[in-house]
Amino acid sequence: MPALRNPVARAAACRIHAERRARERDCPVPVERLERLCRRMAPVFVRPGQTRYLLTVVGEGWRRQVVWDLDLDCVVTVYPAPDRKR
Repeated sequence: MPALRNPVARAAACRIHAERRARERDCPVPVERLERLCRRMAPVFVRPGQTRYLLTVVGEGWRRQVVWDLDLDCVVTVYPAPDRKR
């Protein structure tokens, strides 16, 4: 598949990928909700020059990691968070 140069098409492709990954990995939260959360949290956690950031979302009995792309303004992928060592 050729690289998508159009940012709108690329963001749409990333969103479709993230929705598919979330479904495959039994994410209990819709991708839209994760996107809203990432948009709200980005100003707090993002450093200058950073293009992506990783956010760990914790719910009752589940943990997911979300990769957010700042340039595309969308969720790139969702996957289960590793268990914490205690």
